[in-house]
Amino acid sequence: KRMDSKLKNIFKIILMIVSLQIIRIAVRRVLLLFIPITELSLNILNMVIFIIYTYLLVKYCKKNKIDLRVFKVNNKNAYLLLISIFIILFIINLLLNKFSMNNIFKILYGTITLPIFEELLFRGYIWSRLLKMFKNEMYVYIITTLLFSIYSVFYIDSAILLKVFSFGLIIFKLVIGLLFGLITGFVRYKTKNTFSSMIVSSIMNMVSK
Repeated sequence: KRMDSKLKNIFKIILMIVSLQIIRIAVRRVLLLFIPITELSLNILNMVIFIIYTYLLVKYCKKNKIDLRVFKVNNKNAYLLLISIFIILFIINLLLNKFSMNNIFKILYGTITLPIFEELLFRGYIWSRLLKMFKNEMYVYIITTLLFSIYSVFYIDSAILLKVFSFGLIIFKLVIGLLFGLITGFVRYKTKNTFSSMIVSSIMNMVSK
């Protein structure tokens, strides 16, 4: 019975993350009926949607007293180093790319908006929820990593809209999602907070661009 309860809860989490992506895709498709489909418009719409998602998530967790463990910092020097690396890479990204609206929003979306929401959701809310079901935190790490990989596949919608989709992209998104999930999850597992995984996620997004 206990195992059945755990499986049901994991299924509910899968349903939630899939629903979040489907809602994002649906809202964006409706809005794109009124504006041109460009990389800039896709990034702006994603930013707005994820900002709303982040606000609702934080509000929900605050109301239900769910600890997202954002500022549970143990080693301040390590975090100052991570923040310094992030700032340096952020400035380098801005300097290496042309100062266009498209590049600015692309960088802001990939290095700030997206990592904050994803880490609060996966390494914050979902991690805390799973931690109530599993005594061994390593299980939580593995499950959130797999869930993040599934979630990442849904980002193929931009490639479909921009007409650059290929079936190999699905495998690519799965593998990249798994890799990112393994690294950010490991950081969360070791540091016991989501702030560190946010910074690492942001840095990886900048490097991978």
